Amino acid sequence: ANLLGRAFISFAVHWLHHHVPWLWRLHRVHHLDPELDVSTTVRFHPLEFLTGAVPGAAMAAVLGLKPSMILLYELLDAGVTVFSHANIRLPARVESLLRRVIVTPGLHRVHHSAHQPETDSNFGAVFPIWDQIFGTYRVNPDGTATEFRLGLDEVRDTRASQLGWLLASPRFGRLSKPVRPHPPESARRPRPPAIALAALAGTAALYGAFPALRQPLWPPLGAWAGLPFALGLTLMLWAWDVFRRNRTAVCPGRPTRHLVTDGPYRITRNPMYLGLLLMLAAPLAATCAPIWAAAPAGFFAWTRFVQIPREEAALRTAFGATFEDYVRRVRRWF
Repeated sequence: ANLLGRAFISFAVHWLHHHVPWLWRLHRVHHLDPELDVSTTVRFHPLEFLTGAVPGAAMAAVLGLKPSMILLYELLDAGVTVFSHANIRLPARVESLLRRVIVTPGLHRVHHSAHQPETDSNFGAVFPIWDQIFGTYRVNPDGTATEFRLGLDEVRDTRASQLGWLLASPRFGRLSKPVRPHPPESARRPRPPAIALAALAGTAALYGAFPALRQPLWPPLGAWAGLPFALGLTLMLWAWDVFRRNRTAVCPGRPTRHLVTDGPYRITRNPMYLGLLLMLAAPLAATCAPIWAAAPAGFFAWTRFVQIPREEAALRTAFGATFEDYVRRVRRWF
């Protein structure tokens, strides 16, 4: 659970560096490399170490990760990132099997594609599990992804290899990410990862502002504290497996063609949200300090009163009486 928690932090911080404009200006130094090899592993703007460490440390404190597990993850990260950036091509069968467990060169090459939708995919550094859960997992049909253009279309000249220009590039507004076509209104609504990250960020701010709220109200639960995280992760993986097999279940951010009542969808209409809520409750169970109630409470309030009503209104419009029957048969739990 600690390794997966640290992997989630890496995924979340990487996602933020792609979607927050001023963070992208720093991170694009890594993506401007037109050739992917081991040297790309350490091609980062110096300030990105700071912008990655601060939210990463805050989320590690919120999740209550053990220092020994963080160290183990960092060792894994050092080895896997060198491997995933290497200019090598694994046999198709090996690539197909290995990318289910760790990030492979073929999988990460998609992330370095010059095509923007592919750039905004495969954010995991060691394990691809969070990309699979949140729908950002992407792989070419042949599993190799060696044929397309790498780097960014914004700069295709010698500037991409000039140290001085790269260090100064974050101040150049003209290099901001290309404007994406406006998606439908329903697609622009916040997805579960963004809502959960916002809840964690708010809790981290409260942690620094109100020291009195850090005191436990009752003795910590010890080893039982990991139970909510494990249950939440299991529920999310179960729900994602049902969606992956059916391609029709109710899954946030994905089109729904049929209202499935299989697996966790027999328990709740929103297993992804319920799973995230349980995972956010893990720090509260670990410390029993009221400050950690802020993240699950904020996440619950937004999803219960804003996100889910919007999604259900769209489903009611799309499915009509079928959705009303679905509502009577399956509880919402929010």
